[in-house]
Amino acid sequence: MLKKFIQLFFISTLLLGCREEEIISERNYPFIKSLQIHSIDNTGASFDFEIIKSGSANISSYGVEFREVQANFNFGDAENYKIVQQGAPTGNLVSFRITHDLVNGVEYLVLPFVRSGDRVVYGDALTFTSKGGLKPEITGVSTNLIFGDMEFTIMGNYFSSRKEGNIVEIPGLEQFFRLEVLSSTNQEIRVKMTRRYFVVAAFGQKYSLKLTVAGQSTFVVDHFTMTFPVIGHIDPLRAHVGKLIQIGINDEFGQFDGKAYFNYNGFPSAQMILSGGGFGQYMAKIPNIQPGSYEVSILGDGSYLNTYPEKFEVLNSWKVYQKDISLTQLESYTKMQAGDRVLFLGDGGWIDIYAYDFLSNSLQKLKEFPGISTGRFGAVRTVGEERYFYYGLGYRYGSNKIELLKDFRRLDLVNNVWEELPDFPMEKTEIVNAFEFQGNIVVIPANYGSFFVFDVNTKTWRQSAQSVPLEMRHAVSLFVYGNEVYFLLNNNGINIYRYRVGELPVLYRSFQPEFTWDRFRQPQLLILNDIMYVVFGTSDIYKLYMLSDEIVQVQSVFESINSDVLPLITSQRLMLAFPRHPAAYGDKNIIYQLDLEEE
Repeated sequence: MLKKFIQLFFISTLLLGCREEEIISERNYPFIKSLQIHSIDNTGASFDFEIIKSGSANISSYGVEFREVQANFNFGDAENYKIVQQGAPTGNLVSFRITHDLVNGVEYLVLPFVRSGDRVVYGDALTFTSKGGLKPEITGVSTNLIFGDMEFTIMGNYFSSRKEGNIVEIPGLEQFFRLEVLSSTNQEIRVKMTRRYFVVAAFGQKYSLKLTVAGQSTFVVDHFTMTFPVIGHIDPLRAHVGKLIQIGINDEFGQFDGKAYFNYNGFPSAQMILSGGGFGQYMAKIPNIQPGSYEVSILGDGSYLNTYPEKFEVLNSWKVYQKDISLTQLESYTKMQAGDRVLFLGDGGWIDIYAYDFLSNSLQKLKEFPGISTGRFGAVRTVGEERYFYYGLGYRYGSNKIELLKDFRRLDLVNNVWEELPDFPMEKTEIVNAFEFQGNIVVIPANYGSFFVFDVNTKTWRQSAQSVPLEMRHAVSLFVYGNEVYFLLNNNGINIYRYRVGELPVLYRSFQPEFTWDRFRQPQLLILNDIMYVVFGTSDIYKLYMLSDEIVQVQSVFESINSDVLPLITSQRLMLAFPRHPAAYGDKNIIYQLDLEEE
């Protein structure tokens, strides 16, 4: 009682000071007087006050603030209950009916206020003991479906403006969900539901909503129904690895935060990442899995599983182009592409060369290399105009010293004739790499800083003015596309550089492979129709679209999984030839081609 007296005395003294100031000097803000609290019943209480003098500034709003007497009251606190009316009152006598935020038996402190200009003026504080307020009314709920973590809104009247003054319950689900009031006004409550445990027996059952405010409860009987996400459609129902499909999930369920899977032996196995979700429509990319028919399931919060009734067909991205090729004796030979041929290079006491034409499925033995070939290292081995095989330079280990080899020749693959070409003009002859560029043969020497170019028209060597970029010397794969050279480094991910003559190389594309099977196999780079292919054998293959930033994983050749392979580029498509598994002896004499529909 003493505390209450001191508090009221302090407020009255402060307001009296304001009145005394008005007598001494003219004020531009109003002066108000608290009159009485009356009509106290179980629907609320009425508060009257009077505006004694309006002041020179216009009134922009007015109302009352109230709070429990036992609370530490300060003018304008956000915790105070407020009833605000915009504009100015029509007369000097003002009355407000307090109908919200009242608890039966609690004593409240009430002050009127008027905002004028940039000032808020308060009247004297009056107190009353509440007899309670009206029971909360619910006029609507934003959803009637329950599954996992979610939010919903309760609309109505006579709610507590303090979120902790509203107790929201769903009887029967207390052990499965935790309900938290996020915010509230007298007409709206926002609620968050968080799952504690997975609900199984509750699916399809109905549950009531219970709201308690100031000890009075309101029910919305059988409002909620336990629901779950269901796959409504999949479009299309057949696609290649890497393609996008649409998965429709019942839109009344709301945002689905789970995952989609292809099932293997009845269990979710290969995951698909869902994106989008507007109106229940999600996009998913087909993962790298074997061709075949699969069940598709979505796995929701709490391990709920829904399986689509129709199976999805993952198409085979690879077709057999040639098989049962008779190349048994050539399995250990080095292989390289020369147009529509595959060259098989034997390097024993002589260079033994075969050409396999994969269009006609025919094998031809070519003339042996006429020069020194025994144990030659660091040599030029490259193809020009898809017709000539260039060979030479490098070194070999003699009995007492290293022998440097300057000879240079080319084999006409059409006429099967070797042609002797001018020797390399420099003393050191070890070669890092060689390739055809703009019709000429370009070599990267190990011991000189610039390129050397063999002009096929004049049949002469010249040293280029262009220095070899350091990155190109360490390339694990190189491909010429138009007037640009692309080369690949496999360090901390795949880094593809573009080199233009006269410019420094630039990092063109970079990505981290998934390495489904073998992270230690060196990749090979090929380009066709503005698509880059990065090939890690038969298992990890990627397409990089040069006209966009898209990167797509191509389906593995599961028939010959985890094998080394010779990738081939034809005028139409990518081929993979002669796969060899590291644990097997010899090649599989078969050539696969990428399905054109896969593009």
